[in-house]
Amino acid sequence: FTASAHTRADDAMITHLPVVGAVTSTSARFVLRANISSEIQIMMSQDPAFEADVLFSASAIVGENTDFFALLDVGDLMPGTQYHYVPRINGEPVMELAGRFKTFPEREDTGCFSFLVGSCQQAYDDPNSTKGDIFFPAMADEDALFLLHQGDWIYPDTTDSEMGDSLNYFSKSRELVYSSFRSRYDPDFPMAELLKVMAVDYIYDDHDWVNNNCDKTYMDQGGTNTIDIYQEAFPHYPLPSPEKGLWHKFSCGPADIYVIDNRAQRDPNLDALALWEGRVIFTADYQDDHSMLGSEQMAWLLDDLMSSTATWKIISSGTPFNPAGRGLLEAALLLQGSQYDPIPDPATGNPFTMRFLAEEFADKWAGFPSDVYKVLSRLIAHQIPNVIFLSGDTHNSGLDDGTNSLIPELMSGPLDRSNQQLVAMAKEGFRIDIWNKGGHTYDNANPPDIGNAYGKVTVCGQDSVILEAISENTNVLARHVVLPGAVPRDVAGIVVPGGIDFGTVPADETAGTGAVAVSTSIDTFKIIRYIVFRIKGSGQIVVPEEPVSLASGETQLLQFGFIPGGQPGDTTQGRISIQTNDPGRGAAYKFIDFQGVTGNPSGVDGESVTRPDLYELHQNYPNPFNPSTTIDYRLPKMEHITLKVYDMRGREVAILIDEVKTAGPHNIKFEAGELASGVYMYELTAGSFKRKKKMMLMR
Repeated sequence: FTASAHTRADDAMITHLPVVGAVTSTSARFVLRANISSEIQIMMSQDPAFEADVLFSASAIVGENTDFFALLDVGDLMPGTQYHYVPRINGEPVMELAGRFKTFPEREDTGCFSFLVGSCQQAYDDPNSTKGDIFFPAMADEDALFLLHQGDWIYPDTTDSEMGDSLNYFSKSRELVYSSFRSRYDPDFPMAELLKVMAVDYIYDDHDWVNNNCDKTYMDQGGTNTIDIYQEAFPHYPLPSPEKGLWHKFSCGPADIYVIDNRAQRDPNLDALALWEGRVIFTADYQDDHSMLGSEQMAWLLDDLMSSTATWKIISSGTPFNPAGRGLLEAALLLQGSQYDPIPDPATGNPFTMRFLAEEFADKWAGFPSDVYKVLSRLIAHQIPNVIFLSGDTHNSGLDDGTNSLIPELMSGPLDRSNQQLVAMAKEGFRIDIWNKGGHTYDNANPPDIGNAYGKVTVCGQDSVILEAISENTNVLARHVVLPGAVPRDVAGIVVPGGIDFGTVPADETAGTGAVAVSTSIDTFKIIRYIVFRIKGSGQIVVPEEPVSLASGETQLLQFGFIPGGQPGDTTQGRISIQTNDPGRGAAYKFIDFQGVTGNPSGVDGESVTRPDLYELHQNYPNPFNPSTTIDYRLPKMEHITLKVYDMRGREVAILIDEVKTAGPHNIKFEAGELASGVYMYELTAGSFKRKKKMMLMR
């Protein structure tokens, strides 16, 4: 066959790159697009010159009703075999659009194969979405069977803002949805080099379904258009519930791969959050029905995992599964209103409030504890081994061997977006390291390699699966070999943050702060005792005295106090070792590093000078106390005041005064009653005056 031009005498042409998907060991599906109504077809052969054993798909007539897209199926192929293909239009081949792919191995095949995984690319408003000319050809050089694209493949939702109406979702326009698929198959974009040499499977995430962090309530905001047009314009695998979402499964050698739809059946993220006295709190529970997958998709996934005969069961989720991610959510909630609120976005410098971060973390599996519980409990109860999670969405890469994630998980990306550096920032800034095998961290290279990345999964028969995160500079950011036989453990937990800075504390006062313990598996997580290792200074650390027991998904605020020691300017540093019943390798002890500085006594350097014309709130005494303490205060005039006590989460636990008081000095005795040991805050309010101090109850 000789090459022909895109445009023929009758003006019919193939407008976009042919893409192959839905590959099995014996079949494949292609998508083609023409510019006008035409007859299109795929020609295939094991011979790149197409001179022997030529195969043809059935032909199709494309028309306006599908934007001139058509799906073409080819069967009776040989397993594990490379095929070359060329599109034909009105009987003539278009050789410049030739490509190749390889059929999948059969179940019993014992050889190794690789596939790639990634998400997040081509956003018009991101200056870093310009690296495809290097990155995608590098991916094409991998000897991979297919690309598993986990969504945000172009950002069509950015057109809403571009057109000046953020609620005019692109998905409401069928033309814009078709346009998004045309953009994906652009033969002039560097990703074409990748799509010419391997198959692809794809499911949307939020930005390419309807809008950022969208959920099932967006189905009537164009979500159905995206679902419908995907089935016309992408070479997809069979869909169990094609009207409700795009979840599906396919097999490749000894692996079953489950591609879940974490948008179309999702309950709204904000249903799990509530506003309480000016602070956002998390309200979802492992026993409620707040779901990411919905009941039908969850039943499909769990039932198929139980019946699967595959050695490896790989679950692709647009958002991270890692249950320890709940620690990030709880840390953001805890740090509301602290010196860390807001923190700068490492990518842009714009401020990230803790409330915003909490809402973002609630978009992950961590925000859906009942779904996490259902998956883990089914795997544990039925001892289903060899499950692996693949995820994306976060514009970060991270890899965990199951120590934190309970199920080995590779989070990869972004393919060409700005790296948000949340993995690195959590590890370095807050000592929260939930990806123990590495990734986009500040210590992964010198200088750090914090940019784009893709995932690579290598399946070697029944022996092992190798998970890798690979950077745009071809550095292996993280690598882990999964061996057969592992089942998630039934007890696990995390304590966050992993570092506490009490700051400078006057020598005659105390300071307190908190950490949060989270149970991340299905059975009770227990904190047994605390051991303080002081490596510098003479200050004292006060730790909780009572043990802690947490059911699945439950949390507990742990309150720690600092009693300064030594001379002003002296620093006390050390580590709190928290013994738990977590049986994971290296997971029985959780650690919190601490630091505090002894300051000048109150009243020195103008900190607290008694003046009759000023409001005053003094440090309680004794402090620490058990069970009672006295609080002194002074008023410059007669007026209505309140004096209230709060825990470290800002929850009111006692009202000491709510009445009119005369001018002058006053004091009141506070009886702690049944309150638990820990740090509390007391606040005096008089007109526009507010003053707050901390006190420590030690049972």
